Amino acid sequence: MFRLKVALALLFVAACASVPVRPDPSTALTSFVSAMINADADALAAIFAEDATVFMPFDSAPRRIEGREEIRKAFAPLFEQVRKSASAPPYMKLEPRDVMTQRIGEDVAILTFHLGDAAATAPTMFSRRTLVVRFENGRWVVEHLHASNLRLTPR
Repeated sequence: MFRLKVALALLFVAACASVPVRPDPSTALTSFVSAMINADADALAAIFAEDATVFMPFDSAPRRIEGREEIRKAFAPLFEQVRKSASAPPYMKLEPRDVMTQRIGEDVAILTFHLGDAAATAPTMFSRRTLVVRFENGRWVVEHLHASNLRLTPR
């Protein structure tokens, strides 16, 4: 009887040890920021789901962008431009602030954050971002990116 209990306990421990640990959804944000600061359109596209959608924050891109390849193409000119600003990465300084993660079940999360300083003392651009991510094949992929900018003028 003792051996049976020990065998069952060992089986339980082995089963628990073999259950993969699901990474935090914020790993998608880390990958997103890394691709952005490195101005790497291929790395950026790789974090999006095949059927992902994006709303860009630019007047020149008012419509929804659909699909991983179209997203890569939409970011490529921006990255080409920012790569001219420095000789090597990082090409941009992006520091997500006020990051909030809202879980929707086990496989979906919404990540919201700001870029910029809402308390700036000079006119500035304040950026708001939302990533909707889904857990797929052992990693979090971006299903949707919504990006918007506000011009802030201090009083």
